[in-house]
Amino acid sequence: MFRHLLQRLWRAFLQLNLYKNSSSSNQTLLTEYFAPRIYVCSLILVITITTAFMIRPVNQIEYLPSSERFTELVSKYPSHIHCPCAKIGISYKTFVTTHVKFHQVCSSQFVEQIWIDKIYSAQNMTLSSLSDFRARLIFFLATYCRILLY
Repeated sequence: MFRHLLQRLWRAFLQLNLYKNSSSSNQTLLTEYFAPRIYVCSLILVITITTAFMIRPVNQIEYLPSSERFTELVSKYPSHIHCPCAKIGISYKTFVTTHVKFHQVCSSQFVEQIWIDKIYSAQNMTLSSLSDFRARLIFFLATYCRILLY
């Protein structure tokens, strides 16, 4: 079956004539038969050579490479390496530390609610005390310090 198919393809290749008008002269008829054969053979040869020398990327996955291996891969393939890390390899506490240091105002008694209540009750909050900026300033600082703490 396969051999019969190959024989039919070979005969079709030998009788291939792409020109619509068949010539009567023998020389022209030979040219009409040989030209398509040369074109088809050249096409197959060019496609084969192009495919043989084409650079194909190779994807290779390395699971859990060591730091030396990773450094080697980065230096060897700097623009092609891809690391889709799903987990953090090192915990944050090994390289991130936080030391909270509050300003003296935020840690003083002047921004506590008891102090603010004493100021408001001592001034009796009249129209004349509305122009007094001290109570508003202390209230603003206390609010600002509460925002910083949360």
